Amino acid sequence: MDDRGFTLVELMVVIIVVSILTAVMVPQFTGTHEEELLRAAGRDLVGAMKYASSQAVTRHQVHRLHIDPRKGAFWLEAETRFRDFERISEGAGRMDERITVFVRSSRAVLETGTSEIPPPLPEEGDPVPPEVIRFRADGTADGREIELRDRSGFGLRLVVNPVTSRILLIRLDREVRS
Repeated sequence: MDDRGFTLVELMVVIIVVSILTAVMVPQFTGTHEEELLRAAGRDLVGAMKYASSQAVTRHQVHRLHIDPRKGAFWLEAETRFRDFERISEGAGRMDERITVFVRSSRAVLETGTSEIPPPLPEEGDPVPPEVIRFRADGTADGREIELRDRSGFGLRLVVNPVTSRILLIRLDREVRS
């Protein structure tokens, strides 16, 4: 008689090995998922800013990106003929609730000389809050830094160059919280 089956002991060993491998691998996938959410939020914001900048230059009208850090939402507005702004459908989005958003003006970074997020400071003589980034027809923009952090402390910083309106993306190390 030819025995080609598995014994109960062999099946139990395989189940135990698979269980151990699963227990080791699952926590690593959690970090990967949150890191991907962080990168996706960064890509979405960079895409919205590039769109706003290109439309401002192409249409010769100011475009604004609004960021609501509390809701994790952002949207674009275009200047009308009457110097008012209307919301446009392109470039709007919402970030995952696990992503924390901080926005500050370039002036705040220069004055504090630190990478910590200070309270937002308005630009001199400028009524536009830091959560609004204007992109102008001459290719310039409001200098801003947007910091995105996930729950495990990893982050991205998006720096808007005020002269060229280009966006520099900086990967931040894990922030240690005590």
